[in-house]
Amino acid sequence: MTETSDTAEAMSLLESVNTQTAKRMKVALAMQEGQYSKADSICNTLPQTGLDNQYFRELLSLQIEMAQNNRSYTQFSPEEDALLSQIAQSQTTSAMSAKVLRYLAYGEEIMVELPPMPEDLTEGMPIQFKTGVADAPNINITPNPASEYLQIYANLPSKTSANISIYDAFGKLTFSLSVTESGKTLVAMSDWPNGLYFCRVTSNGAIISSSKILVAK
Repeated sequence: MTETSDTAEAMSLLESVNTQTAKRMKVALAMQEGQYSKADSICNTLPQTGLDNQYFRELLSLQIEMAQNNRSYTQFSPEEDALLSQIAQSQTTSAMSAKVLRYLAYGEEIMVELPPMPEDLTEGMPIQFKTGVADAPNINITPNPASEYLQIYANLPSKTSANISIYDAFGKLTFSLSVTESGKTLVAMSDWPNGLYFCRVTSNGAIISSSKILVAK
């Protein structure tokens, strides 16, 4: 259905399924279409027993409320900030989502614990972890969350190009751009529905970066 872009068939199938995964997808779709009351109503049917489910619902409710009231991620209240901090420090599946929100709001670094390295391989050897690939394109997309436009800043090494692809919550390609030189590109978003989008940057067939973009008008 994704390959044939049969949206009607996909929606019919989604509506006929009542699993937790399907409900989460329905919430994402409702958010994308700006149907925040519907998203909230579906969210309230999700299970809340156990810390994983509880934190997921609280985080989702917060995102729905912020989108509904056109608040950006720089406008968290002290209570919301405390909740994000609590979820981010937990060992639940929602912890990373909370960390990403705090990164968007405050630029707070996301620390990832690496597994221990074998001593017989690392003894006496200097180890350096890199966050990127040498001479790889540097693509920066702002603002995030976005409402009216996106600004794409490209810093490309000599004789290097990059492809930027943005997909909606259902994996449908919404926007694509081939960048062959450094500079800034402005992308109008007046016809983009609210919701979460996924951005992928590739160069020479390799994925350079993957990120999420929230559209909230």
